[in-house]
Amino acid sequence: MLVSKVSISEVQVSLDGKVCEVKWSDDHISRFHAKWLRFNCHCSQCYPELSGIYKVDFPQFPDDTKLTEASIGDNALLTKHSWDIMENHTTTQPFEWLRSFCYCDICLSSLVKSRDIISTHFENTKVQQDIPTIDYSEMKDNDVGLYSMLQKFMESGFCKISNVPCEDKMVLQFARRFGPIRETIYGEMFDVLPHNSINVAYTCKGIPLHMDQQTYEHTPGIELLHALRFDDEVSGGVSTLLDMFQVAEIFRKESPEDFKTFLEVPACFNTIDYKRKEVPLYFEVQKHHIVLDYYDKIVAVNWHAGFASTLRIKEKDVERYYKAHRKFSMIMQREKLVGRFRFRLRTGDLVFFNNRRMTHATDGFTNNGGIRHLQGCYLNLDECKSKYMTLANKLGLEVTPPKVGNASSI
Repeated sequence: MLVSKVSISEVQVSLDGKVCEVKWSDDHISRFHAKWLRFNCHCSQCYPELSGIYKVDFPQFPDDTKLTEASIGDNALLTKHSWDIMENHTTTQPFEWLRSFCYCDICLSSLVKSRDIISTHFENTKVQQDIPTIDYSEMKDNDVGLYSMLQKFMESGFCKISNVPCEDKMVLQFARRFGPIRETIYGEMFDVLPHNSINVAYTCKGIPLHMDQQTYEHTPGIELLHALRFDDEVSGGVSTLLDMFQVAEIFRKESPEDFKTFLEVPACFNTIDYKRKEVPLYFEVQKHHIVLDYYDKIVAVNWHAGFASTLRIKEKDVERYYKAHRKFSMIMQREKLVGRFRFRLRTGDLVFFNNRRMTHATDGFTNNGGIRHLQGCYLNLDECKSKYMTLANKLGLEVTPPKVGNASSI
């Protein structure tokens, strides 16, 4: 997001020519490196007219490329370099753009914090909250309602939509409002209905907290489950959602050594079924339960105890992995976590949740002559974030791009 109404009051090139120091009209100080300025030039010669191409060939510039001069132009910083691929070239950066991309410690810290809607939600929430809910009629043909639903999803990690029409494959129609369907081994859509299956999800048994499709290199970001039927006769079947980013932050604070273990020692997940009727499967992946990014922020959690396979790790790490796993699991069992939600779906309810942030579980149930039939599908998280941002822009809203749990703070 561009910073408006700023100007430069002073510029100075360092004695070694590596950095241009900029003093802004509000006394903020920025320091921009020679190559960074050159490679981000906004002049008509350098700024690409088409996406997917670049006019400035980075490798051609020698390592010792330096600044020779800097000056203040018409709403832009102007600099020249010791060597260039373009004759008499002047590097140009508009004030507002340049200030928005200042990479001093203060600005980078502010940027990351402003986007961390997940941590902010925990800090501002001291007790368990009501289930974030919206009625389908409010968002059916209404961009404001659709944005409101996405806003709840971004903050809480999920949203329940009530009174969605109980039509076959309605979950696909609903999902396509946000982006293309993410296909998996189950195809575009799956029916959650008890039948003869080796997968516990298709039985009446309870399912522990987990994230779907952990055996994929790139786990689906969003899961949708639509209750086509959930008859009153059915007893049990209560759903649980748990925010794993909150669990991970508590784990980090209470057990720093065990937290470090999860960062360093990977788990194994697999689905291997050579006898599967539809398509035989061999999925196997090794990944860390918790991932930090460049800014030391938690940006990904990977959890599915049911599909965790035999560990293949170094001998010295076996004991500490199991110790960390136990500590983490015990935090997950705490009933009063503000990120824990329990609810029973009703016929027509659709739950839309972040499969990279939330684990979900279902209590066992008995049909008692009734029927519990859900239909589900997946979306990519990036497309949903894009929908949220473009919808906000369409509605004229200034929104900070949120951290969503897709392995990035930005």
